[in-house]
Amino acid sequence: MRVIKKPILLNLSVFLVFFTINNAFADHKLDKIIFGFAPVGIATQFYVSSDQAGEIIGSEITLKVTITEGDASNFETTIQLPISPSGSLRISGDELGWKGTGSFEYTVADNSLNGYLMAGGGGSETYLNNYSGSISAESGVTLIYSKDDENPLHLIE
Repeated sequence: MRVIKKPILLNLSVFLVFFTINNAFADHKLDKIIFGFAPVGIATQFYVSSDQAGEIIGSEITLKVTITEGDASNFETTIQLPISPSGSLRISGDELGWKGTGSFEYTVADNSLNGYLMAGGGGSETYLNNYSGSISAESGVTLIYSKDDENPLHLIE
């Protein structure tokens, strides 16, 4: 198993987990990186270093929320990842059809974040809009990406 340096955290409350998946490609490795959503009412920032750059080939979004007061339709979180062409993601309880209080879950695997994970900063914010609640520590955006150790910044040769 290859160990990747932990990124520099500019604000606590965001945890990134790295691990390697075995792959049949000799020059490429598939890695996963998980970006956590900010806790309710907090904005967080993080940094991805150049040795963590790679081509994103899939993603999974997992969001587990508990609303204790107010209305889950008011829940909203955003995350901005250093991905080209676009690493912006916004999730709204209203758009998901969430109502009232209780436990809510949203999970999707897709390729909407496919592109290049680049060195740079990003962040997440979960807005406190007329509700009280929390986000599970299991929540986050998992990016599956291919690393090319010969060309770590994926520069065009």
